[in-house]
Amino acid sequence: MAELKSIPIAKIFVAADRTRKVDEDHALAIQAEIVAGEFTDPILVRPTPRRGAQPYTLIDGAHRLRAMELLGETDILCVIVAADKDTAELMEVGANLFRHLTALDRAIAIHAYRRAWERKHGKISRGGDQSAKFALCSIDTIAGEAARGFSTAAAERLGMSERTIKMVVQIASRLPAE
Repeated sequence: MAELKSIPIAKIFVAADRTRKVDEDHALAIQAEIVAGEFTDPILVRPTPRRGAQPYTLIDGAHRLRAMELLGETDILCVIVAADKDTAELMEVGANLFRHLTALDRAIAIHAYRRAWERKHGKISRGGDQSAKFALCSIDTIAGEAARGFSTAAAERLGMSERTIKMVVQIASRLPAE
């Protein structure tokens, strides 16, 4: 269950290895929209209590967070969700794929989505019935999604065709390792 809450910006950890880096010009544009009262979307965070002084980790909204910092704000409206690191990455990449990305950014994002998928559900392999390896999963929705296969689930979640997902994954798999 998600919770909507205003929290101090200083309590939010922003990982350096985020899929999409903050573009300062984009953050300035959002800052202008906030000042004009035209932008009120909360950011998405997850609790990470072991982080000590920063008990929340940013999932989605790095540009909004940066815009609030530029405005000198100390608090920001957040949707707090329970999510592990891989689920958070799937959420981040999924949200960014719906934004205006270049073809290369989209390919990199889908590749990141696949890596997170494999960490969560196991290695993706071609052909055969892959559903048996997910039989021990305790969460029915995740198991059902995994049983449908990466391309099908990613296409449904990201609003793309399975063919596009397969093509982008093939191209992205040729990118240099992280």
